[in-house]
Amino acid sequence: MRDKTTARIGLNFAEVLGVVFIALRLCGVIGWPWVWVLAPIWMPIGLYGLVFLIVVIWAKLKDRKERQVKWNG
Repeated sequence: MRDKTTARIGLNFAEVLGVVFIALRLCGVIGWPWVWVLAPIWMPIGLYGLVFLIVVIWAKLKDRKERQVKWNG
């Protein structure tokens, strides 16, 4: 059995893809803009941020609705 305290070794798919895209761009194989070369790095961060934003907005709307019910109650 693996110990839960061991560090993760290795890269996930997005990290490998990012390294490959950077290497291809630096070698001149692809001519993509840097924003797309670095997309495997920033897109997951952006998706996590978007999910966080949706959860915060949902919680605020739910709280506002509960306050209205108590006020009118």
